[in-house]
Amino acid sequence: MAAALASSPLSIAVDMASRAYYADKTFPKELQKGYKSFWDAFKRIPFEEGPYYLFKNTFPLFIKHSIGPFTAFFCYDWLIDKFSVLWRVGSMPVLPIALFTAGFSTFIAAAFTYPFAVTAREMVDIWPKKNGIDYFGGNYRKAAIYIWFSQNILYFYPGFIKRYFWQIAPQYTIHNEDGS
Repeated sequence: MAAALASSPLSIAVDMASRAYYADKTFPKELQKGYKSFWDAFKRIPFEEGPYYLFKNTFPLFIKHSIGPFTAFFCYDWLIDKFSVLWRVGSMPVLPIALFTAGFSTFIAAAFTYPFAVTAREMVDIWPKKNGIDYFGGNYRKAAIYIWFSQNILYFYPGFIKRYFWQIAPQYTIHNEDGS
């Protein structure tokens, strides 16, 4: 958990710089900042916009970059401990078990972070306002609390496999395949 929490601020800042770089390309020429790459945006944003700009409204990214890897590592470690009997006492090789546990823990981590990392962001940014009232007030944490205390959390998983799992799975799986 300490590693995920320690690396999360840097990965959030890099992710925000990457989003700023790609968003800058979509603006009209007179509004563009002229970033050459996301590393250029990462270097320039703290001086031009202020250092807080890289962390503004990053609650969904914090969930994605800290709670996600923590869940993947915890689930992988727990499953490896439970399945270790198969290769220590039995004659089953380690690699298939390690691959299965890495895949399964990646799925669990992605399923845990999706409602808070993607759906909460979409609820604040994309959902239409009813009668001109913004129920979340532009606050991702309020949307996440609404999801957490919802009666059926399965409503918040549209597009999970297609839009999120295949994007985040390589990051989580590569970190889990140590074969221990």
